[in-house]
Amino acid sequence: GDFTHVTRLSEAVVPRTSEKPDAFIRLLDAACKPLDTDRPVPVGLIQDEAPRKEQKGLIDAFVELQPKTAYLQLVLSGKTVATRAVSAHAPKFTSEILLLKPPFKDEIVLEWRATDEDTATPECGDPPPKKVPLSYSVLLRGDEDLPWETIAIDLTTPTFTLKREQIENLSSFTIRVIANDGVNSTSITSKSIPIMKP
Repeated sequence: GDFTHVTRLSEAVVPRTSEKPDAFIRLLDAACKPLDTDRPVPVGLIQDEAPRKEQKGLIDAFVELQPKTAYLQLVLSGKTVATRAVSAHAPKFTSEILLLKPPFKDEIVLEWRATDEDTATPECGDPPPKKVPLSYSVLLRGDEDLPWETIAIDLTTPTFTLKREQIENLSSFTIRVIANDGVNSTSITSKSIPIMKP
């Protein structure tokens, strides 16, 4: 098991259950001590294996983070299967979205810069601290009244190559990049970019 995506929400409606959860999220402080062992947060497990086999599937949970939360742990059948450090600050972009090739070629290379001031250990109490790795998602939108389309996720380098066929029916487009440190995220949006026909 592992954490794939953690997203902060301002509010959420969460159904309550009286059943003892087989899987839950545990909150830990910086000393790796549980913050609230009496009220584990239940999660839903979408299982894709037959009973009695190793459980595989998607787990979804809403967690109310407490101020001293330093780690999230995913507990399944009484066993801790994943740990995620909670950094205190969101990433910051240190540059605009740059176009390294003009938007009338077959490819448009996009580049940006972001940083995170936090350090974290990948697992509880596992020194030494290291910089929090960032991942990026790229979204594209044509006209302003159209919804955003996600065209890349989980990028580990601050660059993306946009193919001509992704924008061939547009007269202009806008790019949004979301930087994520594992828990916190921030975004930057480009100005509208006109497409010059060859």
